[in-house]
Parts: sequence; C-alpha cells; structure tokens
Amino acid sequence: MNEEEFSAALGGYAWSYFDQEENSMVEIEAETIGISELVGDRNGPIVNTSTSIELQFEEEPISYQVNIWDSTDNLKGSFKDVVLDGQSGKTIYEVVATWERGTGYYVFPLTIN
Repeated sequence: MNEEEFSAALGGYAWSYFDQEENSMVEIEAETIGISELVGDRNGPIVNTSTSIELQFEEEPISYQVNIWDSTDNLKGSFKDVVLDGQSGKTIYEVVATWERGTGYYVFPLTIN
C-alpha cells in the first residue's frame, strides 16, 4: 500500500502434488476459523479511497478474486481487485488465489476513512 508492505493472514487452502514415493497425487485441504475470527481485533492500516494497493504473491497465481466481508462474516461483494470506494471503517478483505496446484485464501483488514 503506497509502497509499504502489509501481510495477509493465510486462511484455508487446498493443494495437490505428485508424491514420488507413493507414485500418486496427494491432495491437502485445510479449513480455518471464520473470517472475522481470523482477523480478530486487528484494525489494519488506515487508508482512504485514493490509496494505491497492489497484491504481491511469491508465485503469481493463474487468477484471483477479492471478496469484501463485514464483521459478521456476511459477503458484501466480489471483485477483481481491492475496492476501497463505498467502504468505510474496518473492512475485511479476502483474496482467493488459484494456482495450477491449488487455491489459497488470504485475509486482511483495512480501516477506510
């Protein structure tokens, strides 16, 4: 955000890989607590609608979507990028990223002025 790094919490994920010892595909799936519980009382950085936010991944995903949640785990909307317009106060973002081998769910809060 505006050239400052901010980390997201890893939520659930599903991943598969080829196990050479077993000579078969292995699939791992992990679930987590609810989104608002995962964020907890973290308020996240204070931003405004003109804040520049760029998502960075260790390995670029094939695709991703950004979900916006309220504090009671209700989905407010799904977008192709982090949308700040129309949001205010503590807002929870979930990035659902998909790679060839699986999907990861990343969560972070922002405080929007």
